[in-house]
Amino acid sequence: MVRLAMEITDGLGFDYVFEMSGSPKAAETPLKILARCGNAVYFAVFPPKFEMPLNLHELYMKEGRIQTVFTNTAIMPRAIRQIKRMQTDKIIGKIMPLSQAVESFEVFKTSKYPKILLDCNKPE
Repeated sequence: MVRLAMEITDGLGFDYVFEMSGSPKAAETPLKILARCGNAVYFAVFPPKFEMPLNLHELYMKEGRIQTVFTNTAIMPRAIRQIKRMQTDKIIGKIMPLSQAVESFEVFKTSKYPKILLDCNKPE
């Protein structure tokens, strides 16, 4: 994986690497394929007793950053309740059917709408 990642990036590494598996076997890879000034984002829940070895010198030399993202299914109901309080009409400027997904990128590039929502319930 590391060899392939570095080959793809001509030895530079990736600016952002997301680890989402939660597998201890995969935990070190993001730091090994991180580009200079890159961000390794751990968006997974690892076993409670898992400790990952970290070479701070290598991270320092890359000026890399590590970020974690808290995820827990228990927070979903609270997040869903917050949607009612959000002013989505000010965020979502246009709703388009899923069949117009490619066109939606062109519409978004015009900067006419802050966000475009693809309605997956209306495929056509």
